[in-house]
Order: sequence, then C-alpha cells, then structure tokens
Amino acid sequence: MLISFRPMSCVHILRPLVLATLLVVSAGSAMAQLVLPGASAPTSEGAVQPRPAPPKVKPAMVDQILGKPIMQNGFRGRMTLTREKGGFAARVILAGEKISKPNEACGIDPGGNEAISLKTVPSTGAPTFDVQAEGCPFTIAILDDSVMVIGAPQACTFQSADCRVDPRGLWGPAPQVLEPRTGDFEKERPRADRAVRETYREKIMDAGGKAEIKQIAAEQAGFSAAREMTCRNYAREAVHGFCALRYTELRAVTLQAPPVPPPTAASPAKPARQAPQPKTAPTN
Repeated sequence: MLISFRPMSCVHILRPLVLATLLVVSAGSAMAQLVLPGASAPTSEGAVQPRPAPPKVKPAMVDQILGKPIMQNGFRGRMTLTREKGGFAARVILAGEKISKPNEACGIDPGGNEAISLKTVPSTGAPTFDVQAEGCPFTIAILDDSVMVIGAPQACTFQSADCRVDPRGLWGPAPQVLEPRTGDFEKERPRADRAVRETYREKIMDAGGKAEIKQIAAEQAGFSAAREMTCRNYAREAVHGFCALRYTELRAVTLQAPPVPPPTAASPAKPARQAPQPKTAPTN
C-alpha cells in the first residue's frame, strides 16, 4: 500500500512558534510587573529613589529630670534641677580632690546653699543651659535621667577651700539603680548607633564643599574616642552601658538638629528728629 505524505507549509510550522514566543514574552512582562509584599515598586530607568531617613532620636524634656538627684559618674557630687519663679535652677555640690593632698576628697557648694539660676542656651537639639556657678561656670545638656556637663575648663581650683574639681562628664543615677535596666539599654543602643551612623552619612552627602566635609569627618572620627574617655569613669559602666547610650543619643540629637539661626542684627536706631528752628524776621 502506497502512503503519500503531504508537505506542510511554512506557515503551519511557524504559527505555533510565534504563539509560543508571544506567550513567553507576555508571561515575562507580567512577572516583571509583579511586586512582592514589602518590596519597592519598580521605577523608570534613571529615576532616583529617595534615601531612607535615619531613625530619629527625640530630645529629652527638662521636666523629666526635675527634682531627681543625680551624681557625677553615678557616684560623687550631687546635682538637682528645680523649677523656680524665673525659670530653671540647679543645686550643685562639686566633688574633687584637695590641692595639698590629691588623694583626699573635698567638696564645693558654688551656690552657697542656694539654687543657681540656669540661663537657656539657644539650641534645637538637647535642651542646653549655662550654670553660672561662682568660680566654676559650666554648661549642661539635658538627657533622659541625666545631664552631660560640657563647656567646662579642665579643672576649677578653689584655693581658699584647698579643693580642685572637674565637673565634666555624665551626671546620672547610681549604678544600683541602672543595672536592673541593663536589658532596656542594650535594646536602645543599636538604634542610637544607627541614627548617628546614618545621619553622619547624610551630612557628608549633603555637605557644601571640601571644608565642610573635612569638619564633619573630623568630628565623627573623634566621637568614639571621646565617648570612651567620658564613659570609662562612670561607675560600673561595663555592666549597664548607660553612659555610652546617653552619649550616643546626645550625638544623634546634635547631628539631627537643624542649625541654630544666627541672631538677627538690631536695626540701626533712627536719628532723633530735630525740631524745626524758628525763623528770624529779616532785618531792614
């Protein structure tokens, strides 16, 4: 029996291939447009995606620390902030060492058993005040449960009292108060570190020139070393890490704060208007 084969046309052969190709392209296009939960939507080529904002660290409130005694490095001296009629004030006992016998402790009450009025320092970061302590003025930045003493000289000498004090550092609670909260501090610290790191990166990217970049980089380079030097003196810091956390939060708040606007120049006083001079009658 003779079987004859009918040749297929090229059209019949190519038609399935074209259909298959269209199906693959359509499926690929649909898969490309599929957005999984939590993923960012596709953007057109060349579009610039906004940078994620660093985590924000909120400045502390002065009211949270009013009436709570705090100590320098958690174990010496004493400071209590209060609200007075004219604003805020501080009662301070500065602890130090005798000039004649450095191994013996001494104390100074620069307010003479009276509260020292606090002068507000313009700042959009942590609330900041000048403490006009007689013989040893310094500046404090308000943090949660503590204050950081900044802007003080290396040491203040009171010759009549044979005492030398250095108020700088973190003033906060005693270690036995902090240690039960160690777990909370460990959870808060990574967020504060991330806020500093990412805000610093933003500052560098937005810097206006090489001079500004150099200044920001120098400040950030000294941050870790300064934190170590400041916090190594806090009582049992290795156990609770309270000082390192508050120091990092202060750095984050400072970096994230907008610049303080310069004081407006006083408008020049207008010259006093002179009274018109009486006219004299003409002489003949």
